[in-house]
Order: sequence, then structure tokens, then C-alpha cells
Amino acid sequence: MKTAIFTAAAIGIAAMGATGAAAQGMPMGEELYGQTVQVRSADGTVNTIRFMSDGNAVISGPNVSPVNAKWGVSGNQLCLQAGGASECWNYSQRFQANRPVSLASSCNTTAQWTALGVAPTQVAEPVLRERG
Repeated sequence: MKTAIFTAAAIGIAAMGATGAAAQGMPMGEELYGQTVQVRSADGTVNTIRFMSDGNAVISGPNVSPVNAKWGVSGNQLCLQAGGASECWNYSQRFQANRPVSLASSCNTTAQWTALGVAPTQVAEPVLRERG
């Protein structure tokens, strides 16, 4: 049963939405820090995944207790590990808030991922120096 929860939750991660990573100047995945993503599987089941900045995540779904997981990004893959199972999703662009994205997984499934929010881009403020 944990594997099914994990798969559904991983599907929810994909729905986060995507934008160009290099253009935003932050490592892939940082837009998910502290954010929740809804994942809709092919059978219509919707799970949510809450991503923490320390690599932990919590996967929740209908009629199941929350499941603690680990997550990370490597190359163009967003991966989740929970209960001894792991699944990775194609992830080539950053998620945008409320923009559904269809992602394919390493387990030959697809799901619609929708990020409910994204973390703000960290941009350094210009340093002003006095002349003279």
C-alpha cells in the first residue's frame, strides 16, 4: 500500500509547472522549498507532496496517513523515496505556481503535477558604493 501512496504522491510532484531553470539563477528544485504540489494520477487520484528544503517531504492522499519521504533533483530527474520504493520524474524546467505540467516517471506512468506555490527567486541586491 505504501508503494501506491508513493507513486501517487510522486505523480503529484510533477504537476508543479515548469519554467527555464538557468534563467532564474537558482539550482533546480529550489522553487519547491517549503511548497506543496498536487499530483493527479491517470485514475484521477490526487495526492499532495510538501517539499522541505532539507530533502524531506510529506506525501498525503485521500484515505491514507501521511507518508514521510526523501526528495532530490539530479540532472533532469526529480526523485522521491518512501517506504523502500523510489520513483523519478522527468523535470527539465522549474515549476510555476498553479501551472499544471504532465510528467513521465521511471515507472512508465504519467501524472499531472501542479505546484500550489513556488519559493521566491533569490536575487542578490546591487551593492551601492560611494565615490570619492
